[in-house]
Amino acid sequence: MTRALPEQAQLWTDEDDGSAANELLKPTKTIRIAAAGDVLLTALEMDLLDTPDFQRLRRVRQLGTATFVYPTSLHTRFDHALGTLAMAARMLDSIRTNRHNVEDERTITPKQEVLVRLYALLHDVPHVPYGHTLEDELQILTRHDENQDRLERFFGPDSQIGSIIRKSLGDAALESFRQVYSWDKQSSLRGNEFIHDIVSNTVCADLLDYLARDNLFCNLGVPLEYRFLNFLYLHRHGNQKRVFIRLAKHGTGVPRRDTLTDLCRLLETRYLIAERVYFHHAKIAGSAMVGRAVYESITAGELDESQLYDHTDDSLLQHLSASDATVAKSLGRGLWERRLHKQLHKYQMGEFDGTQDQDHGRSVLREATDMLGHPKSRSEFEDRVADEVGAKKGDVLIYCPPEKMNLKVARMNVQWKGKEIEFGKIDDPIIGPRLTEIIDAHQRLWGVWVFVSPALTDEQRNLVRKACDLQLVTASDQLDTKRREYYRNLVDNTLQRQERKIEAGTTKAYHTQREQVVDDMMATARDARTFKRRLQASVRQHFGSE
Repeated sequence: MTRALPEQAQLWTDEDDGSAANELLKPTKTIRIAAAGDVLLTALEMDLLDTPDFQRLRRVRQLGTATFVYPTSLHTRFDHALGTLAMAARMLDSIRTNRHNVEDERTITPKQEVLVRLYALLHDVPHVPYGHTLEDELQILTRHDENQDRLERFFGPDSQIGSIIRKSLGDAALESFRQVYSWDKQSSLRGNEFIHDIVSNTVCADLLDYLARDNLFCNLGVPLEYRFLNFLYLHRHGNQKRVFIRLAKHGTGVPRRDTLTDLCRLLETRYLIAERVYFHHAKIAGSAMVGRAVYESITAGELDESQLYDHTDDSLLQHLSASDATVAKSLGRGLWERRLHKQLHKYQMGEFDGTQDQDHGRSVLREATDMLGHPKSRSEFEDRVADEVGAKKGDVLIYCPPEKMNLKVARMNVQWKGKEIEFGKIDDPIIGPRLTEIIDAHQRLWGVWVFVSPALTDEQRNLVRKACDLQLVTASDQLDTKRREYYRNLVDNTLQRQERKIEAGTTKAYHTQREQVVDDMMATARDARTFKRRLQASVRQHFGSE
């Protein structure tokens, strides 16, 4: 039974003076949560909160595999959604009460406020377990806010949430909400663009809440202050109405040093938390394992995306642990028991740049990211390397997120020297160098990580590293030489595993035979045998039976 009054749906029209929306904005419930404190909710918002789709967020953790590193990071997308709502309300109040804002810079209608609050509360509802890993980082699934089938499932007219919004506000309000949610930042929302800005664009309620929440539950002790919110205002930029921060004292143009420093510190804080949490090697190892396990389960036909809509973090890991797909089952059990793969190497931007300096005929970084950014080609490469070094499928995993780093704060719209620009482009002699340094540090967090099962021997680990070097950071004119060297290592390793010994006086013959095997492996495969089987057959041919 919904708490909102059905007849209000008839009042949400273009002619309405806002009385219906004002009625809907009356708080009826207070929920107290960590980080945000008291969160006031309306009757409509409580109806939405009580849906099974929203309650599922209680069991979807905000930081996914970071719990393998920080055991107390058990906060969920449920409490983050409430915190985002509280922060969005604070931002709205700041815009309205800033005495330096003229009317157009602070005017927010009651209907717009309802939409802001709805978007803030519901922005994470379509998230699946380990959603950022599966969507943004490993690109196994389409992003939740770009996936039309998923949006229809959670926010369509007949969905649990969509039907409540329709009943309380009408079809037009639901459509306005859906447009804000899936806005591409290029089209016009007819003056509602700032709603998206407040919740999920740059310096937004989503970011400001999760930084404080992640900081608290990981017990990082990073000081956070959001005083810059006192200088928010709305400004029509082209045909869009956007959120800006005023960085100069009103009427004088003198820079506000405290506001500049606060924003710079926010960017530094985002870096510190990213370095210690989001890009921690054990967290990323868990992400690589989750991604490959889910991909294997989907490929095997035992899991599809729509089933993920009902899963929680734990139920998904239990599903993977019981999978009939061997790799998914092995990785799922490893995650459930916290037996994580170990980092072998992280390829940083400098390694790709160094190879590019030697090889102008190809785009080294683009080739690597194109191959590793797609789940099919990435898993094929992982399996090929595992096969070559005598390991099992799933023993070698690659984590290659998109190069574009999350620098939301640097892209914040600000007013600087009478112009509206991005914060990262200001030319202040004091803050400018700090910004450049922080942005560079953010970009250096990116890399291509290689993880291997703890079961691999030191020799196998060395071979995996050489295989990845060969594929990712070897110049074209060195490929044949490096490949032959790698194949020689594989032959030596194969013979060592077979416990073959080189008899006295046969060293020259050994090298000749080994080169014959290398020649065979350098030739293009003419059958469907795996590399391992081809290598074993060539060894038997040139060295005789074991």
